Amino acid sequence: MYFKTLNNILLVSLLSLLIPLNIGAQITYFPDLEKQDLDDIFIKKVEITEQFTIIDFYYRPDGEAWICLDKTFYITPSRVSDLAYMIMAENITVCPKMQKIGSAYEDLEFRVWFPKLKRNIRRIDIVEDKRDRQGINFYGVSIINGQEKPTPDSLDQKNRKNFEEFFLEYANNLDPIEGIWKVELSKTHYHDERAIERNYDLQNLEIALVKNGNTIHAYDLSGRSLESNFTRVSGGKSYFFKKYFREVNQEVSSYIKFLDGKKFDLDITIPENMARYELLKKFFPHDKIVYNHKFTKDFPTLKQ
Repeated sequence: MYFKTLNNILLVSLLSLLIPLNIGAQITYFPDLEKQDLDDIFIKKVEITEQFTIIDFYYRPDGEAWICLDKTFYITPSRVSDLAYMIMAENITVCPKMQKIGSAYEDLEFRVWFPKLKRNIRRIDIVEDKRDRQGINFYGVSIINGQEKPTPDSLDQKNRKNFEEFFLEYANNLDPIEGIWKVELSKTHYHDERAIERNYDLQNLEIALVKNGNTIHAYDLSGRSLESNFTRVSGGKSYFFKKYFREVNQEVSSYIKFLDGKKFDLDITIPENMARYELLKKFFPHDKIVYNHKFTKDFPTLKQ
């Protein structure tokens, strides 16, 4: 591959097909890696579906540049020669046809499909041209993250009516925060503890909180685990919250803040690689994103 900024050309290649994808993927955001040959191309995401390994890239040149993707692009388990060549790509041209990136303020996101990797592969190499240090070459890319950890079981309840029936049946034995809650979720972007953008990407959700042992787990109303849980603080009315982000294999925690018997707030700072994925070109060192949750009890009525 040839790389050129202003007077240098970045050479890369691509094949395009239309192939349907299956749902239910292993995903890693901004994976850790041992080495890369170019500093201005990043791996945004590695996704392993039932059919493919799909890799999203982000290219941010210092100035005017030309790019194309070489058709010999491949992935292989690290330190093993088991090459799986590119099947197709999106939003980038195949060499020798070149694609221009206009300025330092313009960037490019592109996606490449490869054959599905075998199970239990922890690290891969992503190689365009091993002989060329100007190639899109990444070595020792970690893709396992939290995927070795079992996914929590779903509940038998599969809709709101099922959950209402369940909570009515056990109404006399519920923890105060068990039930169906309406949640208003917003996000705030901070740089060096200064708010850059407040309350953006507003979402309204409904979740169910169900106790199992000493822990209260969160589910969507189809019964799928949200990999979040609450534990009552000993000797008090507050609860300790934990959320697992499987895509980056990290857990965050916080305490809830009761406003009254039917409402509480919960703020969490998401892991840095999740923030980097969400912000992308807006991301700088020391940036963070705080998820602001406002919970309102919807069913059943909270006993005072």
